[in-house]
Amino acid sequence: MPQEKVSSDQVVKSSVWYTLSSFLLKGLGFITAPIFARLMTKTQMGEFSNYLAWFGILEIIFGFSLEASLNRARFDFPGEEDQYSSSILVLGGILALAGYGLVSVLYPVLADVFHLEYFYVLLIFTHLFFQHAYTIVITRQRITYRYKKSVALSLSYLISATLLSLLLVIWMEDKFRGRAVGQALPMILFAIPLYYQLLKRGRCFRWDFVKYAFAYCWPFVPHLLALSLLSTSDRIMITNMVGNEANATYSIANTCVSVATLFFTSLNTAIAPWVFDQLEKRDTSSLRRITLPYVLIFILAVQVIQLAAPEILLFIGGWKYLDAKNCFLPLFSSVVAQFCYTLYVNIEQYSKKTWAIASGTLIAAGINVILNFILIPQYGYVAAAYTTLIGYLTLFAIHYTFVRIIGYKNVYNDKVVFLGLGYVLIMQPVIQLLYQHSIARYAVLAVMLGLSFACAYRNREFLLSLFRRKKTV
Repeated sequence: MPQEKVSSDQVVKSSVWYTLSSFLLKGLGFITAPIFARLMTKTQMGEFSNYLAWFGILEIIFGFSLEASLNRARFDFPGEEDQYSSSILVLGGILALAGYGLVSVLYPVLADVFHLEYFYVLLIFTHLFFQHAYTIVITRQRITYRYKKSVALSLSYLISATLLSLLLVIWMEDKFRGRAVGQALPMILFAIPLYYQLLKRGRCFRWDFVKYAFAYCWPFVPHLLALSLLSTSDRIMITNMVGNEANATYSIANTCVSVATLFFTSLNTAIAPWVFDQLEKRDTSSLRRITLPYVLIFILAVQVIQLAAPEILLFIGGWKYLDAKNCFLPLFSSVVAQFCYTLYVNIEQYSKKTWAIASGTLIAAGINVILNFILIPQYGYVAAAYTTLIGYLTLFAIHYTFVRIIGYKNVYNDKVVFLGLGYVLIMQPVIQLLYQHSIARYAVLAVMLGLSFACAYRNREFLLSLFRRKKTV
């Protein structure tokens, strides 16, 4: 892929705009979440949550995360960006069609497992077939610090999907179907011209690119599948063991926590290309220097969100979902554990040790599923939040250990990472107590909010210097 010089201003704008647009996109979801929660019954909300869980699983198995190879392929195939993109686009289409054929044949056996009508299976695979073009374009724009098209596409898609979903939920008697169609149809319409553009510019399907993508991405399948089991098997198992209404309550808790998840994914997505660049230059000193402000700002922001979570819950779901607050503490801690282990996953991705990512995640997911089978029938849906936390803590320990085994010791300031995670876990009983005393909670929230802004302001030049360095992309 072409090695283009980009200015420091371009990198700063790309990172800032990507993060801000991600929050804006999620903000639209939060604005409409209370509307959907009130237009749809608990059963319908549970059905849609189950649909999203299966979409995520099938996307991993038959989507293969091919776009994930673009970040590394830019170093290995300079000057062949378009050819590589068109090759993995065709490969993605073949995988989606093969997956649809296989699931269709097995559907009579899988119907009781899916708890979905056949229509939704067809909808999922149609969505997946076209989504490859969208994800490839977005990824290419992001890793080359060209934020305008990425932001415009993301905003346009989500606004269209949100508005269409609302209209169909209001108009259709089957509100679950209306919301599912409202999510899929805009993706299909947006992706068609992108599909044509990528094929026209690349004009090839090369086996060396296909082999490279397979070799790089196949470990992501068990990794992401296991990761999906960590995050979505809870909903599937709650649906099967307790029911759709319990799944709806658990899903609302996850929606509240997703504010913190969004912050984490936005930060990591913006900074991952820079981490790759520093590792390529063997400049680990920069990575150690950014560990403290990076971890500190994230943890402070998460605790601000956590302290405000009861109000977020009332806004999104209303009083009928108030029991969801019992899931907050382990779920927020899980987000911090994800943030910590992703620091080390970035190193594994750069080193092409993606099979190690898969192995660790499979172990953690296995622990999570086993604990769910044991604890959900006995303690209900709240148990799933604690098993998720155990899974992510296990994942952090595995990735940290493996990165050291493959020779990447002291890339980050590991003491800061451990102290940050330990602090979050120790603070959970304190925050649980504050949930029972609103005035004290508001006072602590104000203090934490002030600390968050002060920390970000104090480190503004240092953090921006992270992006102001000249880079070769």
